Amino acid sequence: MVVIRRVVLEDARAIAEVHVKSWQETYKGILGRKMCGNCFWVARYKRTY
Repeated sequence: MVVIRRVVLEDARAIAEVHVKSWQETYKGILGRKMCGNCFWVARYKRTY
C-alpha cells in the first residue's frame, strides 16, 4: 500500500538526493561532467536547504 503525505523539512535531503540522481542519469553525456558532478549539486543543496 502506498501512503501519500505532505512533505516536511526532514524530507529535504532525500528529495534533493533523488533530484540529483535523476539529473545525473538523465543528462549524463549531454551536459559536462562539472554540471552533472556531485560538487555542483552539493553547493546547490546547501544554498537551497
